[in-house]
Order: sequence, then structure tokens, then C-alpha cells
Amino acid sequence: IMVSDGILERLIEYIPQQKMEEYVAEQMKLIRKDKMWLYARQNFKNEDESPWEMSPGELQLYKMIALRKYTRNQVVTSTQYGKTLTIARAVLTRIATYPEEWMTVAPDLKRGKILINYIIKDTANNEYFKNKLVGMDVGERSSLNRLLEEKSKAKLTYQMIDDDGVQRYGSVEIITADARRKENAINAIMGFGGRNIIADESALEVDEVDAGIFRMLAGKGSDTFLMKIGNPFFRNHFLRSWKDKRYKKVYVDYKIGLAEKRYTQEFIDEAIEKPKADVLWECKFPRATDADKEGWSELLTEEEVRMAMQDDAQHFGEERMGADFADTGEDSSSIVKRSAGYAEILFSSNEIELMQFVGEVIIRSDQISSKKIYGDRVGVGAGGVARLREINRTDKENKLKITGVSGAEKSSDPRFANKRAEMMWKFREWIKSGGKLSNNDKWFQLSSAQKYKVKDSSGKIIFMGKEEMRKKGIPSPDETDAASFTFYDPTTVETISEEDKFFMRKMREKNRKKKRGSGYILK
Repeated sequence: IMVSDGILERLIEYIPQQKMEEYVAEQMKLIRKDKMWLYARQNFKNEDESPWEMSPGELQLYKMIALRKYTRNQVVTSTQYGKTLTIARAVLTRIATYPEEWMTVAPDLKRGKILINYIIKDTANNEYFKNKLVGMDVGERSSLNRLLEEKSKAKLTYQMIDDDGVQRYGSVEIITADARRKENAINAIMGFGGRNIIADESALEVDEVDAGIFRMLAGKGSDTFLMKIGNPFFRNHFLRSWKDKRYKKVYVDYKIGLAEKRYTQEFIDEAIEKPKADVLWECKFPRATDADKEGWSELLTEEEVRMAMQDDAQHFGEERMGADFADTGEDSSSIVKRSAGYAEILFSSNEIELMQFVGEVIIRSDQISSKKIYGDRVGVGAGGVARLREINRTDKENKLKITGVSGAEKSSDPRFANKRAEMMWKFREWIKSGGKLSNNDKWFQLSSAQKYKVKDSSGKIIFMGKEEMRKKGIPSPDETDAASFTFYDPTTVETISEEDKFFMRKMREKNRKKKRGSGYILK
């Protein structure tokens, strides 16, 4: 059971290969008495017609599906371990025994067909399975070839007779998530529903597509089955479920594969020299500081954001307000209050009209001692900032200090490609130097949505734009954008008073003590 991020992987690193081989040899003696292992040996064959004898890791994967004991499952194995074949045989065992519908969500039909073809070949080689396949006599060679070559064949159905004499059916169907637009992929997936779902190459799907896959289980009661399979390419939903104690897990890296005789040492010596060996063979999730395949890195790690969030933090020093204007729709209109050492989200809604939001800004300006308001003056925000200034001219008693912010402005700092990058980086530095955040999950946008990379050979830092976020299915990080506006002034960080610096230093010391006191507990 995974109880914390990466603990199992780190433990395996310290096990000598000889000890691993001794352990696997002992496990092989035990599993030869296992009923499921013996069943599979009797009913499935290798390519050379010898009986299929599963390794300990394969047996765990096989039993996850064949016994369907756990509702949430996740599998991470080194590549070319044979997990697709094992899954195919486990699914065939299940649907030829129980009247259940199984669905496999694959990145594309080509990969989905690999599993289907494994099932077809195993059916043709076994009289028990062959007699249960509906709609095709795979005993004829020509029929078998047609079935294997039929590109559109994405569903197989098997029949069985229950004890009460009623004929029932089990099936496996391939669902693809290969639409160019993620919105279309989500809609296509959610058009289906089922109690038993296997998500193949799950780590390659963005969080929104993963949510669509999970939505397929809706309305099916508590007795549902979800299995996520893949290599740990990204720190996305695949990592979050890997750390989720509700998931039963199978983990097999190349060291275990070597001990199980799945690979030779010569092959591994060559493989680990190739790109992405840490993901494909060592089964390690990227570090939080690592860039993704397009070079984008998280602004802060989830742990850094979590450590910055505190229930008991208080404002001190100069107070400022950041306002990100939107209109009713997907994006949210957001208000953030930030002082020298603390930031909190005062308001966030995607159901408020622009002029109503202007009113919210004015009402909450009473909570800002300096009356400094920084608002997005691009797009919809231009109308909001203009209206604030118009009201400000007629309000003689409550003068606001309004600054319009444009992320596309040129940065005065040569490190950054534009003003947005400069503001977001200052926000990052502020948190790393002791700035605290309110206890609100929206701050995790700093990890999941605020992505940066070096633009080109100039070395300037640039942040992912809103259009690219939409293409990738990343929701607009409106609350953290609003907070970054408060760092618009070039002297924002430098103008902290000596008293404020004293408090921030105390916070950093407190934070360091927390980190030193933390540790892993294995149960």
C-alpha cells in the first residue's frame, strides 16, 4: 500500500538485486499452488505452445480483474512487461464466466485493438472460450483472420448459461479518447457508461478526460470497478490516484522484472541509457521540478503550496487588492487581498456579470487599507477598470488608487518575456520567502495551471498562455492571476518595511521547523 509519495519506489532502490531474485524465487514456489495461477496455466498458452506460467507480478495483475475484489485499482509497470496480454487474458476469464460488460478506454483504436486481438487469439486456441463467442466461428481459419483484420471491430460478446438455465452475456468493448479537441474526447467518453472500466495509458490523458472516464461510472451504484494503467509520465491525476489510499496498486519496475526473468541484464543495460528511462523502466514519476515533454514546469510544487496555506495567518503591512475581471461563463471573476505576508481569496464566481463584479470590488475595497486596486485591463477587464475609474471620479469620500494591469506589457526585468511572467515569478518568490496563503484549494492552481519555461535562446521566462491552456484542457487560473496583479509595481517586494521583514523571517523559521519535524510513517 502506498502511504506517501514515492516511498515504495525508494525502498525498492535499496534492495540488492540478489535479494530481489531470492524473494521472487520464493514467491514462485508459493504461487504454483494458487488456484487462479493453475487455472491460467491450464487455459492459456505461450507462442511456443507451452503453458502460460505467470510471474508473481503478473498474477497480482490478473487477479485484480479476474476476481474483481477491489473497486479502485492502479497498475504501474516497466514497459514491455506484458501487462496488456495479462489484462486481456484476465478480462477474457471474467467475461466468459460472469455476465458483465467491460470497457477499455484507450488513447486510440490501434492500441485498443491490441487487447481485442489478444482475446480473439486466446479464444481461438481454447475450446471452452471458443464455444462461448457470439456471432463468429473462430474455428475456421478464414473467419479468425477476418475477425483479427476487421479494423472497426471494437466489441466482443460471450454467452453463458446460468444455474437457472437462463442465457446471459458478457462483453468487452474498446472506447477511444483520440479526439483532437479534449472537449470532444470528454463528450465522446461520457456518452458511454459502465460498471467495469479499464483506462489504458491513463497517465497520457489530461485531468479533464480522466474526470470524464470516472463520470462513466456514475449511476452504476457502489459496485463499480476502475483500473488505471500506464507509465508515470506526468504529475497529473495519475500521480494523485497513486497516492490515494483507496486504490489497490501493482508496482513492477525493471529490477522486479529482471528477478522475474522478464528481461535480461544486457537488455536493461542498453534500455536505461535511452531517453525517459526513469519513467519507462525505473517507473519513477517526474520530480515536481522536472519539465514536461514540451518544456513546461510547475511554478510551485503541491507540497510548497500546501505548506504555504495556513488557517491562522494574519495580514500585516500594506494591503492591496487584485481583481481579475470576467463575465458569466467558464472563467471566474476573482478578488484577492494581499498584504506583506498573507494572501486570501475574497471572492470568486463564474456566474456574476461584469458590472455586478465592479460593485463587488468597490464593496470589498473597504477591507484594503491602502485603497490600492490592481485590475486586469485586457479584454473584458478593460470595461471593468474603466467603470471603476468613472465611479472613482464621482466618489469624493472613498478615493481608490486604481491601476490597470496588462500581462502583455514589456517587463522592466530582463529575465522575463513580459509583465505576466514578471508578476507570477514575484508571487513565487514571495511565497518561497515566507508569504502565506489562505486555506483554499484554488491556490493549487500555482502547481496545476501556472506553467513556465525558457522562451528561447534569450533565456527569458515565459508562462503558458490562456489559449494553450484551453487546448490542453487546463482551467483558467483566475484566482492566482488576480493575486499576481498585486505584484505589478516594480518595487513591490523591496518596499516591505523592516518590521514586516521581521515577521516574515519568523514565519520562515516556523516553516523550516515544520519541515524538519515531518517524516514518513509506514503502517
